[in-house]
Amino acid sequence: MKIALVDPIGKKMGMNHYDDGLLNALSTKGFSVFVFSNYKSTYGSIHSKIIFKNIDKPGWQSMWGTFSGLIKSVFFCRKQKMDWIIFHVFRGGLFDLFILLLTKIFGLRILLIVHDIETIDTSTYKSVKRIVLSKFHDAMVVHNKFSEKKIKEFTAEPGLKNLYIIPHGNYEHITWNNFSREAALDHFHLDISAHYLLFFGQIKKTKGLDILLEAMHLSKSNFKLIIAGKLRIKNFDPYQKIIDRYKLNDRIIPMLRFIREEEVNKLFSLSDAVVLPYRTIYQSGVLLFAMGCGKIAITSDLEPFKEIIQHEVNGLLFEKNNPQSLAAIIDELYSGKHNINLIEQKAKETVDKNFSWNEIAETFAGILRKF
Repeated sequence: MKIALVDPIGKKMGMNHYDDGLLNALSTKGFSVFVFSNYKSTYGSIHSKIIFKNIDKPGWQSMWGTFSGLIKSVFFCRKQKMDWIIFHVFRGGLFDLFILLLTKIFGLRILLIVHDIETIDTSTYKSVKRIVLSKFHDAMVVHNKFSEKKIKEFTAEPGLKNLYIIPHGNYEHITWNNFSREAALDHFHLDISAHYLLFFGQIKKTKGLDILLEAMHLSKSNFKLIIAGKLRIKNFDPYQKIIDRYKLNDRIIPMLRFIREEEVNKLFSLSDAVVLPYRTIYQSGVLLFAMGCGKIAITSDLEPFKEIIQHEVNGLLFEKNNPQSLAAIIDELYSGKHNINLIEQKAKETVDKNFSWNEIAETFAGILRKF
């Protein structure tokens, strides 16, 4: 059985790790696997083709590269007589609807992996997304019970057929160089005597960086904050105003850019914890990566996080949208209240046990062979 995963996002947002983890695991189940994206897979088991020319391109060029790449991918899949095409869904806009229609016209089976039920940080027509999520596919996967509940509410179809819950895989398949904390600090020319918290990922309103900055002001602990990720908003001004208001400049290390893969585990290695003060989320790769690295994750108490995090067992939770609550948890972290090593150990055990690509691929394989 031939399976193609078509992913225009790929390396732009780290989805290449998801694609490789899933497809390589599926290849061990007897499938012939292909990925059409903007990167070349290093796995010999995966047939990869760079078809999307959208990295570091201006807006209109990126959009055209995405649209033309989607059409080329579908035509190629038809020519190669693929049994299934897998698409990721984030926006669920007109592009997605057009491609799903084209794929169906060609008689190809479609499996959707839906990451965002309602669009988190970009605008789209709800009516269009509702069609994308309820029509023109043969199977649909979400990553947790919260997303299942929300997708049924959004589509107004409580008995939605062919909807499956399969966890987001971990990052154990990524081979990183092991860096000591000291070596990582030296790489970024940071003070070895300081403590560091990490905010990692694209910077947008729903990620709650402002909540973390407010908590930083309220906290009694002495630490610095690394802000690492590209802006998805016009500029950093709203956050800089908070930093200036509370005179936090000497405690902020801004890395407002795309973070190269070789830098990622250095940042995680030197950080005491990773903070995810999100307002809205359906699933978080950053959380799974942090836990897989054996790092404490401090997250807001959103339902998707609570499906993974047990407070004070494999991570720490604070009340969403509440800087005072976050400040208190940060102070607990540095007060010595918690057995840090035990929480970090439990975090890694959680993702190793419950988010293994091998077991995830087994579930996917059952769906793909069912039709």
